[in-house]
Amino acid sequence: MSIISSKVSPNKKPAVLAYPKGIMVRMGSIVLKKQEAPKESEYDTFLSDLVALRPDLSFEFIKNILLNQRLYLELYQDVKQAGLCPVYHYYTYGNKEKREFCSPNFRALKKTTLATGTQKIIFFDTLKSNASFLYRGFFPEIRNKDAQIIHQETELVVALKAIFSANEMVFIRPSINSKRTKYFMNLCKVLNIKISMNFDDLLTPEFILEKGAVRSGIANIPSMKNNLVKDSAMLLGAEKLILSTKKLGDKFSKFVDEIIIENNKLPIEYFISKNQLIQKYKEKTSDKINLLYLSGSKTHLKDYTIISGCLIKLAME
Repeated sequence: MSIISSKVSPNKKPAVLAYPKGIMVRMGSIVLKKQEAPKESEYDTFLSDLVALRPDLSFEFIKNILLNQRLYLELYQDVKQAGLCPVYHYYTYGNKEKREFCSPNFRALKKTTLATGTQKIIFFDTLKSNASFLYRGFFPEIRNKDAQIIHQETELVVALKAIFSANEMVFIRPSINSKRTKYFMNLCKVLNIKISMNFDDLLTPEFILEKGAVRSGIANIPSMKNNLVKDSAMLLGAEKLILSTKKLGDKFSKFVDEIIIENNKLPIEYFISKNQLIQKYKEKTSDKINLLYLSGSKTHLKDYTIISGCLIKLAME
């Protein structure tokens, strides 16, 4: 499987939230567009750009962290017989053809000097319409000129240039099942880029009964617990945690020293001003109010069941 493609379960559709028009206008400055695979001259430009972004690294070292060249040639004899550079082939044709990405042997690579980049990279291996991606990544950073946001639909070449320009990379809900997450995290380690992790849920196995899918009765508990055990091990690689509540901060305090609490927030474009609200109240023609209940996917069925009675009673009064 190509590192660009990620498995999305057909039975688990991500929660989707529409972008306001005001935000759509500004999305051009954020990494959202797909690009064509580079031609040979574009491949040379790609490598030159990486060298320019990290002048402390040699040309050969950079090629070694882009692909395990030996394994790629063993796997694809046609590339070997053609005498092509495996890195050139993968980033020009192989990735587009969905050929297997051969992750570098990072254990054999020496950690570089401290990253000199200025960018903060936010990454979540999901669709850009995913609710958690929006709340935890896109909305908080949309006005941050020093931040770039990459996701499942971001072209690999674009993502790598962003990472090479970084001094910090934030992984939103990282999963061991994501090939891109594992590769990007290892890349950050060898490039000496600070690794931060962003959570808005208790994603360690001891709190499995508090998971929305479990409370809603739709979870495969043994499978979920197995995934949580594996995913929670990734916390050991975090230098900073960005969490949505103080409760999460208390629970995760034993993993890292640096913890920041950032509540889930919607951007100002979703709201009207106080003066507009007062004016609408003055112009009202009915005593009725509109109730808006915002929730997530079917994993929040239990939450809705708890609150629905109160909402119905309030609506009837």
